[in-house]
Amino acid sequence: MIQVFKRNDISAYIALLAVTLICKLKFLLNPAPAALDADAFRSLFFSLAGLKSFYIAHPLLYMLLSVILQYVFAIVLNNAMINQRLYPQKNMLIGLAFILITSFFSECTYFSTAFIANFFLTIGFVTILKLSTTALPRQRCFNVGLLMGLASFFYAPSMLLFILFLFFIWLLRPFVLQEAVAYFLGFMICYYGAFAYLYLTGHWQLSSLQPHFHLALPTRPQNVNHLIWFAVVFVVLLIRSLLLSAKNVRKEPMIVRKKWRLVYAYLIFATLCALFSSKFPSVFLIVALTPFSILLSHSFNHHKEKWNIFTLLFILLSILGMHWVL
Repeated sequence: MIQVFKRNDISAYIALLAVTLICKLKFLLNPAPAALDADAFRSLFFSLAGLKSFYIAHPLLYMLLSVILQYVFAIVLNNAMINQRLYPQKNMLIGLAFILITSFFSECTYFSTAFIANFFLTIGFVTILKLSTTALPRQRCFNVGLLMGLASFFYAPSMLLFILFLFFIWLLRPFVLQEAVAYFLGFMICYYGAFAYLYLTGHWQLSSLQPHFHLALPTRPQNVNHLIWFAVVFVVLLIRSLLLSAKNVRKEPMIVRKKWRLVYAYLIFATLCALFSSKFPSVFLIVALTPFSILLSHSFNHHKEKWNIFTLLFILLSILGMHWVL
């Protein structure tokens, strides 16, 4: 079964689509926005009220489009990581892990500001991984800063990753002042453009400018039974993935091992970043689940195929059990 996702052909994409439909079926059959998070459509300086209205008016269509976008994002994430030689052979394991881990909660499925911020953060992280082979480092650093600025527009706590991404640049390249300046300029130009737009549209006054920073503690747990079950599954998968990662990466070249270390650090700080919401789980949990899915892919890459199949079935049954039993 798991061998299909290790192929480099159309069957891997079809299998991923089948898993996506199976895991997201509950959300498609029951798309009513009963547990809609008020912050899911609010960004730093503006609100995506149109998306919220569309979701309330047409929840099934909105959820269907959200599932399609997640499927496409899983493929993009998978191909981007594979192109960085995180695995010696092409496969669909990272995309599979992303679809599975984001299927535990509907909050991690529907399209929101969290999804947009996560997209910019992921592209920025992939751009950093390319710095070790690029001939245009200053341009890449500027692009990373620009992506970080855009991500902070849609989810302000993603600023916590600003210094981390700069540290990643210095790990992959020797310190060059021009590259650090380019990174800062890329970040600041986003805010320069935003403030210029607010000034030109007459929203510059302090009375009308009320930034929404998403700064809150997770004091409102939702579906405690689901949370407990997810926490148990998450910890088990995390431990297993870390052990397999340490074993699998040991034989890889130094640059690949360094990139995997960046994935570990990204996961730790992204998890802290995703906690800034009064509701938990919130839509912003996807920020942490994305790097976790990269690490989780190791759980499907054991040298004994029966363990890979067992892990896939364990996650699938955990998802379906939480959706239809708990």
